[in-house]
Amino acid sequence: MKEITNPVYLELIELNLINKKHLKKISNTTRDKPISVYLDKKSKIIFLERYESNIEYYENQASGDPKDAYFLENKHYPDDYRRFKQFEKDIESAEYILDYGCEWGGFLRLVSDKCKKISGVELNNDCLNFLRNDFPGSSFFKKVTDINDKPDLITLFHVLEHLPHQLDSLIEFRNALTDKGKIIIEVPHAQDFLIQSVDLKEFRNFTFWSEHLILHTKESLKILLKKAGFRDVEVFGYQRYGFTNHLGWFVDGTPNGHVKNRGLEDFELDKAYKKSRVDSSTTDTLIAVATK
Repeated sequence: MKEITNPVYLELIELNLINKKHLKKISNTTRDKPISVYLDKKSKIIFLERYESNIEYYENQASGDPKDAYFLENKHYPDDYRRFKQFEKDIESAEYILDYGCEWGGFLRLVSDKCKKISGVELNNDCLNFLRNDFPGSSFFKKVTDINDKPDLITLFHVLEHLPHQLDSLIEFRNALTDKGKIIIEVPHAQDFLIQSVDLKEFRNFTFWSEHLILHTKESLKILLKKAGFRDVEVFGYQRYGFTNHLGWFVDGTPNGHVKNRGLEDFELDKAYKKSRVDSSTTDTLIAVATK
């Protein structure tokens, strides 16, 4: 076996979340780089052979586009609104919310009327310039250790999987919170139906990405949060993409099936399909909520 240098792998070994004897290479490449992908056959955790991205990369690489037609009209993305509604109680009980990896600020814009103070942590320089112009009364930082006041709520939506030092980062987030502050984390799920149940090659080739150092399981995410000192840790599955999206993968092996097959959408069918993913623990997403 080629030497694995991904810092997340070393952390997983130290925490006994994976075992070298249980490792299996499941891909020789990610969608963008020749980086091998490994599965721990017992824990079902998926991780990359090595870490190639760095701070400079993220400073110059942003996802999303503030000139996107939907964003221009609504000033947020659909997932921003879904999260705003899904975590409304936590949002309303917080006076100060910090979004880590806030990109163009769609989520912060929605919560800004619900709390006294918002701020964000973001590495990308274009995003930072946009945020500082769009939110002149708020502060934005490149590191969570740079913030001045302690937030009541920290959110990380599809960010943790990018971080090479998971435990150290979670400890930093905990230290940044108020005494009874909360953290909400959303990450892709290693036991996604299309990865480990049906083993769809096209989906694997798409979803394995050099930026995603790890795909967590419920257990690995819960153990990391507890090891970082969080309490009342709850981790549950959530299915972002529904029946028509998966239909697209099965029919032509490409993403955006929910767009191409929009005419086939049926609310009750989609609801039932997403519930079946949750009930079988094969969702595409995991959500964790924990208290300091």
